[in-house]
Amino acid sequence: VNNLQSRIASAAKNGNWKTVNKLSRLLTRSFYAKLLSVRKVTTNKGSRTPGIDGVIWSSSADKMRAALQLTNKGYRAKPLTRKYIRKKSGKLRPLSIPTMYDRAMQTLHSLVLGAIESAAGDKTSFGFKPYRSTKDAYAYLHLCLSKKVSPEWIVEGDIKACFDEISHNWILDNIPIDKRILKEFLKAGYIENYHLFPTEKGTPQGGPISPIIGNMALNGLENALAMRFYSRSDGTIDK
Repeated sequence: VNNLQSRIASAAKNGNWKTVNKLSRLLTRSFYAKLLSVRKVTTNKGSRTPGIDGVIWSSSADKMRAALQLTNKGYRAKPLTRKYIRKKSGKLRPLSIPTMYDRAMQTLHSLVLGAIESAAGDKTSFGFKPYRSTKDAYAYLHLCLSKKVSPEWIVEGDIKACFDEISHNWILDNIPIDKRILKEFLKAGYIENYHLFPTEKGTPQGGPISPIIGNMALNGLENALAMRFYSRSDGTIDK
C-alpha cells in the first residue's frame, strides 16, 4: 500500500495523470488496502457509532467479511445519519455519519487522494494532514517570525461553513478519483427526523474523505492572498 501511494504521489507531482489513474485502480482493488481501510474505520474514535443501517463491525469475522465485500463494482452509498454537536461557542455543528461500509469505501479512496494531495497540495498547510500536528504549525510560525525581516502581523480568519459550501461541480471537476464513486459520496443525501434530504453542495463533516477534499479545495489560497496583498519595504500593505 505504501509503495503504491509513493508511486501515485510521484506521478501526481510530475503531472503524469495517466499513471496516477492506473495506480489508483491498482490501489483501490488491493486486498491489503481494503484490509487497511476496514482497520482504520474500526479503530478510530467513531468506530462504535453506526450509520443509517445500524451496523457495527465488532468481530474479526465482521471485519474480514467487510474487506472481502469492499468493491467499486455496483457501489451505491446509503444516506447519511444527521446529528448535531455543540461547539464551544454554543452553536450546533451538523455531523453527517456514513455507514461503516461507506466509511470504509471513503477511506479506501482517501488512500489514493491523500497521496495525490500530499504531492500537489500547499506545503505550509497543516490541517488534517498525516504526520502534521498543531506543534508543527507552531514551529513553522516561530520560524517565520524569528527572521531578521519578519512579518509584524498575523491575521486569523475563518471560512464560514467551509465544508458545507463547496460546490459539487467543482469537486467533480477537480478531485481526481473515480467520478462515479465520488458522486455517490457527494449525492447520498441524509436522514434527519426520519426524512430524507438531498445533498446539493458541500462534503459532509463526518466522512473520512471530506478533510482531504476540503484541503484540496483550499489549495492555492495562500498564493492567491500573497498575490492580492503584498507588503512594501516600509511595512505598508498594497492591495
